[in-house]
Amino acid sequence: ILALLLLSAADLFRFAQKFTPFSPREYFYPHTRAIEFLRQNLGYYRFMTTDRRILPPNAAIIYGLATVEGYDPLYLKTYAALITHMESGEPGTIASFNRILRPTNLDSPLIDQLAVKYILSLVNLNTSRFRQVFQEGDTRIYENLSVKPLWQWSNETNTQAEIVSYLPARIELTVATPVDQTLTLAQMHYPGWQATIDNRSISIIPTENQFLSVFVPTGKHQLVFWYQPL
Repeated sequence: ILALLLLSAADLFRFAQKFTPFSPREYFYPHTRAIEFLRQNLGYYRFMTTDRRILPPNAAIIYGLATVEGYDPLYLKTYAALITHMESGEPGTIASFNRILRPTNLDSPLIDQLAVKYILSLVNLNTSRFRQVFQEGDTRIYENLSVKPLWQWSNETNTQAEIVSYLPARIELTVATPVDQTLTLAQMHYPGWQATIDNRSISIIPTENQFLSVFVPTGKHQLVFWYQPL
């Protein structure tokens, strides 16, 4: 029995040393000047890449950066439909993404609606829609000059909105409107999302793109969206 225990311990020790070593974090998630530029300037906006060699799927999470792409074997059907619409220009269909959703159609107006402020590319983007603002090696960062904020009013005249807090499962805004209208947040709807205005529960109405939309009465208010799994 003792020999068996010693053999098992040796085998586990060898496996731990040979197959499951811990590598320094900077080997996998280095701090580059391009990443630092995004961390300093992205704010509450999102970014996207045009080449999978720039950043592996989901790596942006480590840096605290928001993006429209990623890896998930159980991604939302509604989001897959939105990205399919973004890629093909045809709503109502769903393509197969094989677990990785990475939109590449830079001509789609949905880029603006998804609050994509920066596009990372390994080649020059010859379009007046984007302006190059940074480069490190072959990685070029372009600013989307027509980007929209995370929220959109149904009537933009004399409205105000400011993000107070933005967390993965809770978004708080201060809003003001001179008329009763709706505000849409560029966040995918899913059962479990709830909203309050001045601490009063209100209904969420999914938009055509399945974003979160709520009715906001005239005046200044505190608007909170939060996600509570059902």
